[in-house]
Amino acid sequence: MRHSDTGPLGPPAVARWLTEAMRPAPAARGFWAVLDPAGDCVGYAHLTQEPGRTAPDAVEIGLRLARAAQRRGIGRAVVAALCARAAEEGGCRRVLAFIDPGNTPSLRLFAGSGFVPAGSIMLPGYDHPDLILARDLLSSSGR
Repeated sequence: MRHSDTGPLGPPAVARWLTEAMRPAPAARGFWAVLDPAGDCVGYAHLTQEPGRTAPDAVEIGLRLARAAQRRGIGRAVVAALCARAAEEGGCRRVLAFIDPGNTPSLRLFAGSGFVPAGSIMLPGYDHPDLILARDLLSSSGR
């Protein structure tokens, strides 16, 4: 969690995250636990849409994996599944990832998953901008 803005989550933060994750989300938006092939929880992922961070036809993808789960193909599978989910929903044309420029593994993961550089964003509370990587989607109808 070296590149997380909040670091590892303690019990109160996990409780808040679970409360948020259980709220109904519109369309493709939501929060998910990431399980490894053995069924162990090894991280979490989300598709979110916040005014001022994403356009109305875009969602932001986020992914955190335990160190032991990295470099096993789990991240790539999660990114592919969430991009497919976003594409199935009407009105979502683009997925954005905001990544710390020093987070080389995440940059590699998203570049290998079809994301391309699309600028930078200065998020509240940060002392440097995150890179924006974007992937345009085709809807399930092919448009």
